Amino acid sequence: MGDFLDELMEESTRKDPDYPRKVAAARQRRAAARALSRATVRYGPTQTSATTGAQVVATDVARIDGAKLAKS
Repeated sequence: MGDFLDELMEESTRKDPDYPRKVAAARQRRAAARALSRATVRYGPTQTSATTGAQVVATDVARIDGAKLAKS
């Protein structure tokens, strides 16, 4: 027997068979955005220059940076 998350994934997949791929892609983008955010903090480039050529949009990095600042 699965938990709520398993049930949610199963239901969403029934509605949209491509759902698991979309979730995996979102997780990859989130991981990339977090890594890029850490790099901008560590090395100091602007978000715009840091995202050039990456598959991460600056708004993702800005959102993650904002969340980190809110926790501080």
